[in-house]
Amino acid sequence: RALEALVRWEHPTRGTIHPNDFIPLAERSGDIVPIGRWVFEQACIAAASWPGTPAPAVSLNVSVAQIIGGTVVSDVRAALVASGLPTSRVHLEVTETVFAEDHKLIIPTLVALREMGISISLDDFGTGFSSLSYLRSLPIDTIKIDKSFVDDVQNESGPIIKAIRALADALAIEVIAEGVETAQDAAILISMGVYLLQGYLFAQPIPQDFVVSWLLDADAR
Repeated sequence: RALEALVRWEHPTRGTIHPNDFIPLAERSGDIVPIGRWVFEQACIAAASWPGTPAPAVSLNVSVAQIIGGTVVSDVRAALVASGLPTSRVHLEVTETVFAEDHKLIIPTLVALREMGISISLDDFGTGFSSLSYLRSLPIDTIKIDKSFVDDVQNESGPIIKAIRALADALAIEVIAEGVETAQDAAILISMGVYLLQGYLFAQPIPQDFVVSWLLDADAR
């Protein structure tokens, strides 16, 4: 069980700004590095207070620009020290844009994170720079099937998801389906052997201050 940390910008005059509107700007300006460092620390501190046996893990998105910045490993390590959160409760997600970058930098960074005990997920799989040779070489634990395939699982995407499941099995990689919104889609995915599911069927985005009470309520049900 895990919760994904999602950042929002609460602007004093414009209100809530979605990350799709400001993260690309932060990546181009280089501000993504300090933003990412802050998100790591805040999310890990929050996760350290989550109840449960075992307590949920926290999943954090990592921009390729952060990896190129060269401080991801030290930033994550600092967040773990500040929060006391064990590495087994931290998942990091990278997108397929890693395939377009210099693997001499990307792979050692991901290897160092895994050696710390952190699991790595490849997010939005199937929408970008998919490459079987790169997929085999990247040190990843999980593939996340993109929501666009999940939305169409009852039609053309079904065979694609089965193929992704078979590929993951061949590489000894786990599979998560993201963006699951209906019980019917969940049942179809499970019948295909995709047992890890994420999406609005299970929970809407929850403000940080309400996560603990939500977890307690969920465990009580």
